[in-house]
Amino acid sequence: MESPTLSDHLLEAMLYTDERTDRYLLKLLADEAMILVREPSLGTIMMTVTDGKGQDFHLGEVLITEAVMEYQKQLFYAWVVGDQPHKALARAAVEAVWEKGPEPLRRRLIRILTRHRQRRMEQQKMEERLLVSSRVEFETMRPW
Repeated sequence: MESPTLSDHLLEAMLYTDERTDRYLLKLLADEAMILVREPSLGTIMMTVTDGKGQDFHLGEVLITEAVMEYQKQLFYAWVVGDQPHKALARAAVEAVWEKGPEPLRRRLIRILTRHRQRRMEQQKMEERLLVSSRVEFETMRPW
């Protein structure tokens, strides 16, 4: 399996941006000559997951929001889980600029999304510490 690339990490960071950040990214990228090909729309996909034994199974249908942007004569499609039109647009725009945009703008995206990813990782660590601190060892519990 290939190790994750910087673009993988940035797109992962896009999963956890809030609506304010998504709107900020769209505003930042508004000066780029992007064409909205398809407004964000709702759809469903069949989600397949792998269980603990390595077997794939269909979890069920999942609501998604999808959008398509055109940038420098190339189409960029994005979908996100849930009803999140700004996130779908922002993700398509970020992917477009990441692939075809000017270097200064790409560096700015790297800074913004790297910072966001680091905050998300810190939040996950804090949640893990809280979870560990609340863990109970049932073998040592005494009955009333």
